[in-house]
Amino acid sequence: MALLRWGLGRQNVHRSSRVLLLKLTVIVISVLLLCEYFIYYLVIVRCRWPEVKTLAHGDGQEPVLKAMFLADTHLLGEIRGHWLDKLRREWQMERAFQTALWLLQPEVVFILGDIFDEGKWSTPQAWADDVQRFQKMFRHGSHVQLKVVIGNHDIGFHYHHGCISASLSINSLPLLGCQLLWWLQPRLVLSGHTHSACEVLHPGGVLEVSVPSFSWRNRNNPSFIMGSLTSRDYALSKCYLPFEDRVLTTYGAVVSFLVLLVLAHFERLPSSLLSGWKRCRTHMRR
Repeated sequence: MALLRWGLGRQNVHRSSRVLLLKLTVIVISVLLLCEYFIYYLVIVRCRWPEVKTLAHGDGQEPVLKAMFLADTHLLGEIRGHWLDKLRREWQMERAFQTALWLLQPEVVFILGDIFDEGKWSTPQAWADDVQRFQKMFRHGSHVQLKVVIGNHDIGFHYHHGCISASLSINSLPLLGCQLLWWLQPRLVLSGHTHSACEVLHPGGVLEVSVPSFSWRNRNNPSFIMGSLTSRDYALSKCYLPFEDRVLTTYGAVVSFLVLLVLAHFERLPSSLLSGWKRCRTHMRR
């Protein structure tokens, strides 16, 4: 009889352990799907294309170009790129970009420089590997155009590339910018490099908008700019990506809950917590 009770007790322990393992597996998979996949849909789906004012006043015949502007992806290379940092940041940017393409359906995407982080030091093979990773992350259909602008991190830091050095003083940059504005006479200027969003109004009423970084490596709250453009007017809006600290907080909370779940299963919690846990389970079963 004692042997029978021992056998039944062992079966109950095994059954309880299998149930616990199943619960842990379901929770872990669910949280991974939420934080690494579905969260991008839940956040980006709230973004809307801005409405051009001239169209809002009745001139609805002029075509509108839907353009996405992002900047400063800073793909890490083989020198300073830790594999975990590369995996985490590049997955975040790939999922954000692919989700934005699917939900927002832009006609053209502009990436405004600093695609890579180690252009100054990359060997030809390392550069080819970085380009291949970039093409995988930012893949797109034939109906979407992708326009890429080089930045200082792509070809060498601050006007230095290989053995060639151009001594362009910082004081001459405003003059160069004024010359470009006079020559091109744009209605709008969008730029990268600063990793932050800011606006500058140039002489003649030309607005310059700095596009924030697209990567968690540079910002806790990365974003990109959505532009509705016509031949006469434009409208801009910012679309935020998931905040990194919120994702990490979610993971931390789930890990804490899983630890409590395991400790409660093996009755390793303090007596007051354990009794409360048992009462909670009894109440949930009713």
